[in-house]
Amino acid sequence: MEALTPRAIVFVGFMGAGKSLAARGVAADLGAEPLDSDRELERELGESIESFFDREGEHAFRAREEQIVLGLLERPDAQVIALGGGALGSERVREALGRHVVCHIDVSAEDAWHRASNKGRPLARDRGRFDEIRRERTATYESVADALLPAADRDIARRALPALKALVAEGPGLRLVWACAASGDYPVFFGRGLVERGFFWPEEGRRFVVTDENVGAHHSLGSPWQKVIRAGEEQKTIGLAEDVLREMARSGVDREDLVAALGGGVVGDLAGFCAAVYQRGIGVVQVPSTLVAQVDSAYGGKTGVDLPEGKNYAGAYHQPASVLVD
Repeated sequence: MEALTPRAIVFVGFMGAGKSLAARGVAADLGAEPLDSDRELERELGESIESFFDREGEHAFRAREEQIVLGLLERPDAQVIALGGGALGSERVREALGRHVVCHIDVSAEDAWHRASNKGRPLARDRGRFDEIRRERTATYESVADALLPAADRDIARRALPALKALVAEGPGLRLVWACAASGDYPVFFGRGLVERGFFWPEEGRRFVVTDENVGAHHSLGSPWQKVIRAGEEQKTIGLAEDVLREMARSGVDREDLVAALGGGVVGDLAGFCAAVYQRGIGVVQVPSTLVAQVDSAYGGKTGVDLPEGKNYAGAYHQPASVLVD
């Protein structure tokens, strides 16, 4: 398979996060070679990391690690790289990461200890010190990350790969958080000017845009299919949902298409509800335009409309295909 670009996907995170496993899975899907700094370091040293660390000390170990990591990050053929948990302590490494897509796999303290202790890791012998190191490193991981994945399961990086490829293709300025729910997971993209520069994910499928008169006067998702509604909570009714659904049917929207909700919470709730019930469910992309929607209502799949008897009395849980936070 053709290389993505000279930018590699680099997995970082604390001990036990599953970086090597993620790199192997993603590399397999890309038809690429997974590069692992710990594996390369042991090959270079001719012994285990644990034995070298215990004999020569951490300072000597970090110096050798820095050389190996910088070499991997400079390889023109590198597509997927997993770095050791402490590699980001080097300023030179952090600087070299700037041209790549850095994916932080965030692992809880309990899971990290369970996975790393008694596994030949020099810094995973004392629980108190282990937790202290994790707290110290977390801010560094977050400071360089373009993407954040929870260490929820073994296949999460592979499920997130299409979204990670979008980061590689788009270039600097786009960030990603992977959201997980029992009924599905999805990417949340963050970036300044996403709507203006035409970024949209997923790329497949036509878009039926639902927006309100205030937002629609200023922003467009570039689709010929659009339903503009009046602004305000009082518009979020069964009657308006029927209008939107019938307009979708008249426009020829099918199950391969997407509803794009461009607006605040009212638009998101209404458009999400219509996506949930149209032809028994099609995809919805939330493009929240208000602060409350960007931090709250665009997530979790809560959709619905109001009845005279109560707010959101008719609704459905329908997780978005993605959330685009501009």
